[in-house]
Amino acid sequence: MKKPIASSDSRSRGGRQRVARRGRRPGVVPPGKPRVGLAIGFIGKFHVPTRWAMHVLSASHNMPGGLFWTWVYSMADFRADPTQSYASLRNQVVRQAQERNCRWLLFVDTDVFFPPDTVSRLMRHQKAIVSGIYWTKSEASAPVVIETFGNGPIWKRELSEELLPIDASGLGCCLIDMQVFDAFDRAGFPYFVQDWTHSKNGQTAHVDTGEDYYFFLKAKELGFQTYADTRVLCQHYDESTDQFFPDESVLGPKSAIVRRSDGFKTRNVALKSKGAPKGPMIWNPRTKSTKAIRQPGKKPRDENQIQTKIDQTTDARSRIEEGRQGRARACQRHQDRQQIPVRT
Repeated sequence: MKKPIASSDSRSRGGRQRVARRGRRPGVVPPGKPRVGLAIGFIGKFHVPTRWAMHVLSASHNMPGGLFWTWVYSMADFRADPTQSYASLRNQVVRQAQERNCRWLLFVDTDVFFPPDTVSRLMRHQKAIVSGIYWTKSEASAPVVIETFGNGPIWKRELSEELLPIDASGLGCCLIDMQVFDAFDRAGFPYFVQDWTHSKNGQTAHVDTGEDYYFFLKAKELGFQTYADTRVLCQHYDESTDQFFPDESVLGPKSAIVRRSDGFKTRNVALKSKGAPKGPMIWNPRTKSTKAIRQPGKKPRDENQIQTKIDQTTDARSRIEEGRQGRARACQRHQDRQQIPVRT
């Protein structure tokens, strides 16, 4: 009888080791089990911005109750290993989610800051593919959302519909049902391809990256409609300049609050647009409204209280100065006694 082989990541627990059966990788769910839970996947170049990592850690505390979720990721140095690309890393993330038998996969790029309620908003639509909205990192920032292939991004500033049918978007914040990848397997399509050519109406376009657009094109051929949630407004972070895109004025008065995380504290920044309230704001998900935060030091105080505070501060400083002078005089007297000659 063959002994079980200890897994490569076995850990000692009470003097015993976890073991995995031969032919099964640790963490892989046996076939036939129903798919459950969410995998949050991200890719990178062996470097994750600290500011983004702290933002994701803060946002992970806002997961819906009763939801099983896990991290899946793939990272590589493209200069050291030219065989790796964004497409290959995304393919690896999909395989990891399949091994964990997850039902959904949420792609999040390591430079996209998303609202805290993103998972809840995207999952409640129960669509095969639904994406948030973010903008390009450029001075002429444009939304990475395409309503019709070939016509460029959507330029609307005020989107009245909460769920908008589109042809493609970026994968920086996109929720995908794992059944979509099953359909890719049945059709013999790779999940993501980089450096490909697209032909339509006699016109040919070469796409050097665009692994996300390839995925959406093939998904549309297989009958899957992609949607964009216009309430999930993300921001694109440029680590080299420590700048967020788009500028706050781009979103317009419809989106009066831009959620942005600095460390573990999530702050809400009011836009400088017509009709937007002044000062910091807080979003109330129950009433779906905003209210101003009372800022410390802004509350008007009585003049007598202010003068009393000034007098108390002045008295305290006077006592400190008197004590310092007294200690100086005592030190001087001690030095004088040491210099008195001793009579013999």
